[in-house]
Amino acid sequence: MISIVVPSFNQGEFLAATLESIVNQNAGPYECIVVDGGSCDGTSKVLDRYRNRNEFIIISEPDDGVVDAVNKGLRLASGDIIAIQSSDDLFLPGAFQQVKELFSRTPEAGMVFSECQNLDERGRVTGRFPMRDYTLDNLLNRTVWIPQCSAFLSRSAVLRTGFWDASISYVADADYYIRVALEFPVIKTDFLLGQRRVHPLQRDRMSGQIREDYSCMVEKMCADARLSRKQRNSLRAGRVLLKLRYPEKRAGLWRIVSLLEAFLLCPTSLTRELAMEELWNRPCKILRALMAKVARLV
Repeated sequence: MISIVVPSFNQGEFLAATLESIVNQNAGPYECIVVDGGSCDGTSKVLDRYRNRNEFIIISEPDDGVVDAVNKGLRLASGDIIAIQSSDDLFLPGAFQQVKELFSRTPEAGMVFSECQNLDERGRVTGRFPMRDYTLDNLLNRTVWIPQCSAFLSRSAVLRTGFWDASISYVADADYYIRVALEFPVIKTDFLLGQRRVHPLQRDRMSGQIREDYSCMVEKMCADARLSRKQRNSLRAGRVLLKLRYPEKRAGLWRIVSLLEAFLLCPTSLTRELAMEELWNRPCKILRALMAKVARLV
């Protein structure tokens, strides 16, 4: 059986689509554990449609945020396969069946994931974020990342890894998936499993808190004596690249210095696409903007 944990708070406009993407899988038994933190929008009305379904466990009570909600759901999950789905994201058709087949063929795996499609607020597909092939090194240096909307865990991985870390709540999912990957084989499938919705209210917009929590995560992991020097350097390179994705307002020279730092820590962290963007595309955009300003002055 597949258990899906859905932490929810004030995302009633998206929640129904999320739950329907679970109900419509048609891949055998499942349970859906919705943990709502006492939403005050239309969430309760959405959940009322599912309260009488045997497959649903619905908890509606105040909590301490998304990490608390996820951990409540993990404690209740009874499936052999477990996923944590955001209340604004979706599973794609066929996802459950694909995941069940992959775990059946590779029972020692701790996680299955895929790339994901991006959606806008209206549910329109806006693109896809391509990644390198999965290796542990690529995950640590962030040239591969694991979208929560398309990640599935084995029960043994959840039992060994435990729960999300509330002290780094803005990167608790990334931390959890890395902890699983350090202990278990991971499968990246070409079959797209999920869709990630991009909108103004998502937590991904909290750049400063994400930078701070990711830095704390890296320091915690690097203190683990079981990690090799290469793995520690890959984590530190990933931290540098994360700061490029969620930057403070700094000059372009800082970005180039950061690229060099990441390269020296872990040469494989500097992909051709990233080098082109930072060393050519971005400077060209800045130059064009400056030329346009000069032209207006003239």
